[in-house]
Amino acid sequence: MADRSILVAQTPAVVRWVSVLVPAIRRCRRAAAATLLVAFAAVLLGAPATAQDGPDPADLVGYVRTAMGDAYLDRDGARLTPAIGDPVYRTDVVEVGSQGGLGITFVDNTVLSFGPNTRFVLLEYSFQPRDQDFSFVGRLLRGSFLYTSGDIGRIRPDAVRLDTPAGFIGIRGTRFAAAISDD
Repeated sequence: MADRSILVAQTPAVVRWVSVLVPAIRRCRRAAAATLLVAFAAVLLGAPATAQDGPDPADLVGYVRTAMGDAYLDRDGARLTPAIGDPVYRTDVVEVGSQGGLGITFVDNTVLSFGPNTRFVLLEYSFQPRDQDFSFVGRLLRGSFLYTSGDIGRIRPDAVRLDTPAGFIGIRGTRFAAAISDD
C-alpha cells in the first residue's frame, strides 16, 4: 500500500508548526475544521494545499510483485527501476532486458509475469465493479509473459484482450503464456 503522508522540509520552523498542528488536527471533531486547519498550515508553510507529484492516483492499476535484474517501468519519459510494492500506472510501459524479470499484480488480482527481452504496453484498464465497467487490453511488442486471470477475466472474459504483432489473444481460461520471437 502506498504511503500517503506529506513530506515537508524539516526546518526548525516547520517542525515547530507541525508539532503544534498535529495535536490540533487530532482534536478536531469535524472534517471541515480539519481541512481548514491543514489548508491554513500549508499557506503558513508556503506549500500549495493541493500539490501533487507524479501520475494521477486514479490511473493506478497495480503494484510490482517481483522485480529482478534489468527491469524497468517507463513513466512519462523517465526510466524507473521498480521495487517490490511500487505502484504501476495505466501509462507505464514495461521494459525488461536480457537479464531481468518483472511481475505485476493488478488491482483486480490479475497477475502478469514478464520474461527477459520484453516490452509491454497497457492500452486500456478499467476495474469498476459498481459500474460494471471492466477492461484489460494490452500489447506485447516483444518478449514473453505469463498471464493469470484476476477478477476481470473471471467476471467478463470478453473484456480481456492481449495483442501481439501476429494477432490477439482473447481470454477463455485462467492462465496462459505467450512469447514473441525475434524471427
